[in-house]
Amino acid sequence: MRPPRRPLTWEAIDRQKLVVYFYLGSLHGEESANAVGKMLLLDFEAYIASRYSYDPDARNRRISLFVDEAHHLVSRTFLHILAEARGADVAVTLATQTTAQFEQVFGSRAAVDEIVTQNFLCVQFQSRNPRECKDFSDLAGEREMRVIGESHRYEPAFFTSGFRNVEDFRAQFTQNISYREAPLVPPWALAQLPTFHYFARLGGRIYKARIPLLDEPTCTYAADLQRGAA
Repeated sequence: MRPPRRPLTWEAIDRQKLVVYFYLGSLHGEESANAVGKMLLLDFEAYIASRYSYDPDARNRRISLFVDEAHHLVSRTFLHILAEARGADVAVTLATQTTAQFEQVFGSRAAVDEIVTQNFLCVQFQSRNPRECKDFSDLAGEREMRVIGESHRYEPAFFTSGFRNVEDFRAQFTQNISYREAPLVPPWALAQLPTFHYFARLGGRIYKARIPLLDEPTCTYAADLQRGAA
């Protein structure tokens, strides 16, 4: 006879350092998947609040929360997790196609700004949204760019010009160097990024990188779940 299974709780996940994956499948039923996902995050927030207030050893156990298609799951309450979770040593990673999806959910640009500013690391892949490209460009800041100007002029060297040693023409070349402020990451550069290339802002510095291509996975959890495997 099998022993009864213990219920899976956030505390058990935290203390045993487990990896838990919730496969919601929003394509099969968006409203149900969104409702379940928001309920999970609300329950997670309640545990984080308890952990923050009553668990002095929480600093020794970091929790990493990854939310894909985050625009389906975020809510006003979820913004509290972004604002307060750092005190409980919770690292939150949000992924979405565009920030416009957050604006559509909340109906407010201020909520989008709050989500962006609460994230320490911002990774920006190719985007065709001009506003989103400009927002990251503004976030990256500006730098002094050296501008080199060159000019040249040719003219005939007549005998009356005084240049007796030049028989046919004379030439004049000039070069000047100036500096002007320019975006470190211009918006057009984000719109033209190749696949898997991205810009990232981390710790006040800007990085340009590419995600390495991985081999095909040997274990596909989604396929196992579809087959009903344990």
